[in-house]
Amino acid sequence: MEQSPLIFGQTKSTEDVDFSHGVKSTIANVYGEDPANYNDAVAALNRYRQDATRGATTDATGRDLLQSYYGQLEMLELRFPELRVMFNWRDVFTAQEISQHSLAYEKASVLFNLATTYSVLGSSSNRTDPEGIKRAFYNTRVAAGLWDYIANNFLHAPSTDLSRDVVRFMSALMLAQAQEIFLEKTVEEKTRGGRGDGKAMGIVAKLASQCAFQYNALLEPVRETVNKGVFDRHWASVIHIKSKLFASQTQYFRAMVDNAGDKHGEAIARMKLAESLAKESYRLGSTFNTFFAPCDTLPADVSSVLASICKAHQSKCSEYKDELTKENDLIFHDIIPAENLLSAVDKLNAANAVTITEIYQNADVQRSIGPDLFANLVPFSVHEAASIYSEEKAKIIRAVTETVEIADTELEAAIEYLGLPGSLRKFVQAAGDLNYDLSGEVKDLARTLHAQEGNGGIARQISAIDAKRERIVADIKWISNELDIESKECEQARMQHPDFSQSPSARHTKEWRQQLKSHHDALEKAGHSDESIKQVYQYIDSDVRLLSDSATDLEDSDNELVSYVKDYVTHSSASSHNRQQSLLDLDVSAEQNAEHETRKMTAHAREITRLLDVLKTLKKSRSQHIQVLRQKIQNDDVSHLLILNRKAQHVESDMFGSELDKFKEDQKVIEGTIAEQLKRLEELNGVWLKLTSSTRAQEIHTKHAESDRRRKEVFKKLKKAGDTYFEAADGVSRATVFYDDLENAVRQLKSDVSAYVKARAKERVQAVIEAESAGEKRSMGSVGGTGASSASSAFESEFGRLNVSTPHRPPKPGVSPSPAAQLPSTPSGASYGYGSLPPPPPQPQPSIYQSMYGLQGQPGQPAQVPPPPPKPTSPYSGANYASPPPQSSPYAQYTQQPSSPYSTAPPPPPPQAQTQSPYAQHQHPPPPSAPYQQNYQQQPPPPPPNQNYPFFR
Repeated sequence: MEQSPLIFGQTKSTEDVDFSHGVKSTIANVYGEDPANYNDAVAALNRYRQDATRGATTDATGRDLLQSYYGQLEMLELRFPELRVMFNWRDVFTAQEISQHSLAYEKASVLFNLATTYSVLGSSSNRTDPEGIKRAFYNTRVAAGLWDYIANNFLHAPSTDLSRDVVRFMSALMLAQAQEIFLEKTVEEKTRGGRGDGKAMGIVAKLASQCAFQYNALLEPVRETVNKGVFDRHWASVIHIKSKLFASQTQYFRAMVDNAGDKHGEAIARMKLAESLAKESYRLGSTFNTFFAPCDTLPADVSSVLASICKAHQSKCSEYKDELTKENDLIFHDIIPAENLLSAVDKLNAANAVTITEIYQNADVQRSIGPDLFANLVPFSVHEAASIYSEEKAKIIRAVTETVEIADTELEAAIEYLGLPGSLRKFVQAAGDLNYDLSGEVKDLARTLHAQEGNGGIARQISAIDAKRERIVADIKWISNELDIESKECEQARMQHPDFSQSPSARHTKEWRQQLKSHHDALEKAGHSDESIKQVYQYIDSDVRLLSDSATDLEDSDNELVSYVKDYVTHSSASSHNRQQSLLDLDVSAEQNAEHETRKMTAHAREITRLLDVLKTLKKSRSQHIQVLRQKIQNDDVSHLLILNRKAQHVESDMFGSELDKFKEDQKVIEGTIAEQLKRLEELNGVWLKLTSSTRAQEIHTKHAESDRRRKEVFKKLKKAGDTYFEAADGVSRATVFYDDLENAVRQLKSDVSAYVKARAKERVQAVIEAESAGEKRSMGSVGGTGASSASSAFESEFGRLNVSTPHRPPKPGVSPSPAAQLPSTPSGASYGYGSLPPPPPQPQPSIYQSMYGLQGQPGQPAQVPPPPPKPTSPYSGANYASPPPQSSPYAQYTQQPSSPYSTAPPPPPPQAQTQSPYAQHQHPPPPSAPYQQNYQQQPPPPPPNQNYPFFR
C-alpha cells in the first residue's frame, strides 16, 4: 500500500547576533554583579544560536539544536525580560527581512523553524514500518502543537509567516495529516489479509469521516492564502484531492458496516456515493499530475502517488458496489434509498496536538538543552516565592516531628508504667532470685567517697582543725598575758615615780584587746560547730567506711557493700515470707496448679518480649523515615521551577501543592507506624494483664515488691549518709579556711604585740631614769650642798630596785626569752663622782620609738609619750572584713544557732529517740551577713568527682 504524501513547512533564515552587550549591561545594572564573571556563559549562548540557526538542518540533529537554543532562550528571558538585542529574520513566504529588539520575536522564529523541522521529520518517516508510523504520527502532532503555541502566545506578529491565520492553518493542516496517518495504520490493521470484517469497519469509517472533515475545513483558507501569494498553489490541489478521497473512503467503510448489518439497500446507496467521490478525486489527481511542478514543501512524487492512490480506491469502490448490487438483486431485494436520505457518519478524532510543555518534559529534550548558563542569577521575586515554599516544607516537618515525639512519649510512658522490661524478669527467673544489684548512684557514691577518704578524709581534717585551734588558743593567752604584764609594769612605775612620763597602756592596747575578745568569742562559737560536725560524723562513720572500703570491687558478689545490701533485703523478705506463710495457709491444690501457672507465665512473658521487640522496631523505623523525610525536604529546591513559571500568574499555590504532595508517601509511612504502635500497645496491655492476674504471679509480685522496697530503703539510707558526709566535708572545708585566716590574724597580732611590749619596756626604762633625775634636781635645790654621793646612791638603788622587782614574764610558747626583751641594768661599779662637784644631770636617752621615728626630746624636758603603734594588719580588716571580727560563723549553714561562726547539722537525738537515719534532718539557716563571714562562705567547696548527686552542686 502506497503512502499518502504529506505537506511540510519551510524554515526561516537569519543573521548572526551577539548577546554580549545586552546581557552584560543587564547583569551590571540589575543584578549588581561583575559581568566579566559571565563571559563564558555569554559566549556559550552565542554558540547555541549559531548552531541552531546557521548550521542546522531539518533532521534530528537540527531538531535537537533548535530545542536546546529555545530552552536557553526561555531561561534567558526569565532573568533578562527587558533584554534588548537586534534580531534579523527573513519571512518564509514573502522573503522580506524583518528586524526587532524583542526577545519574543526571536523565540517565535525559533519555534517556527522547530515546528517546520518536526513537519519534515513526520513527512519523511517510513510509514511501512510500525516504528516509522509512530514517529510520523508523533512528529506531525508536535509540529501542530508548536504552531498552535505561536498563534496563542505571540500576538502582533511582525511577519506574514508568524501571523495568527498562517500559523493556525499550519497547525490545522498538521492535525489533518496526523489523522490521515492514524487512518492509514488502522486500515492496514483491519484489512490485513483481505477486505476485512464489515462489523469492525465502523471505527475506520469514523476516522475517515474526521479526516475528510478536517481537509474539507482547510479548503477555503488555503484558497485564500494561495490567492494572496502566501502558500504554494499545489497545497490547495493536494488538500482538495484528499478531501474527496477521504469522503469516499468514509462512505466505503460505512457501506461495509451496513452490509454486515443487513442494511443492503443503504450499503448500495453509500457505495454509489463512494464511487462518485472516488471518481472525482481521481479526476482531480490526474489533473494535478499534469500541471504539478516540484516545490520545497511537497515530495517530488506527490502528484503521481496521489493519482495512483485515487485510481486504486476508485477501482475498489466500483468492484464492491457491483458485488453488493448483484447480491441485492438476487437475494435481498432491499430498496435503495436516495443519497440525501443517508445518515451522516459519525466522526472520531484520533490526533491531538502535543503541547510545548509535553515536549520539554521529555528527558531526552531536557538533556539536549544543557545546563542553565545563568543559574547563579536568581531574581528577587523567585527568592521570595522560595522562602514561602520553604516555610510550607517547615510546617510539614514540624507537624510530623511533633506527631512522632508524641508517639514516642506515649510508648515510653506505657512501657515505664508497666515497668518493662525490668518487671518481667521476676516472672521468668528462679523463684528465690531477688534483685540485690547496686544502683549506679550508689556505685558512684562509693567511688566518690573512696576518692575523698583517700585524700585524707574528714577525720584527718578534723584533727588538723583541733591542732590549729590549740595553737590559736595558746597564742591568744600569750598575747593577753603580755599585755597584762606590760600594763602592770607601767602602772607600778607610775606609782613609784611622780615624774614618770610614759603614757598608760590602756589607750594603746584598746584595739588589740577588742580583737582578742572577738577572736576568743569566735573560737568559742566555732568550737560548738566543731562539736556538731564531730557528732554528726560519728553517726555516719560506719556507713561512710562501708561505702569507701567497698569501692574497689563493686562488681564482685562477695563485696562487703553488696553483702550488706543482700543481707538487708534478704532479712526483710524472709521476715515477710515467714509472716505470710504458716501451716494453716498451705494449700495442696495450689501446689498442684503451680507448674501449670508457671508454664502460662512463661508463655505470656515470651509474648510480651516479642511485642516489646515489635514496638522497638516500629520506633526505629519511624525514626529512620523521619530522617529520610528531613533529608528530602532539605534537598528539595523549586527555584528552577519558579524561574520557569515566573511569567505565569498565581502559579505558586498550584505548584506548591503539587510539589508538596511528593512528601505524602513518607508521611503515610510514619502515620502507619503510629497506628501499628497503638495496636501493639493494646495487645501488650492485654497480655500483661493476663500475666499478672494469676495467683502465682501475685505472690511473686508481692515478694519482689517488698524486696524492692527494702532495697530502695537501704539505698536511701546510704545516699543520706553520703549527703551528710559531703555536707560535713563542706563544713570542715570552710572551718579549715576559717581557722587558717584566724591563725594568720592571731600570728600577726602576736608579732605586733611582741614588738610593742619590747618598745614599751625600753621607753619605760628611759622614763624612769628621767623621772629619778628630775627628783634629784628637786632634792638638791631644797637641801643645798648635800653631797653627790647620796644622789648617786639613791639613783643606783632605784634602778636596781626596778630591775629586781620586774615581774616574771613567761616566755612565748616554744620560744626562749629574748635578750632584747630584758630590761637594761646599770653596772655595779658605775660612779657618778662622790666628794667633788656633783655630776651633770644625765641626758635623757631616746626611747625606742624616738629612735625609730626620729622624735628626739629636748634636753631638760620630759620625753613626750610616743603615739601608739599603727593598727596591726589583720585579714579581718580592709574592704572585705571588719574589726572586730563578727560574732557569727562564716560557715553557719549547717547549724540551728545563728551566732556560731560555722557549724554543721545539730547533734542527732539519742539513739533510742531516733525513728530515721541519724542524719536525716538538717537545718539550713540563712548565711551570716558580716563581711568576713561572707568571705569564708565564698570559699568554694572542693570540686566533686561526680555530678550525679545533688550534694555536688
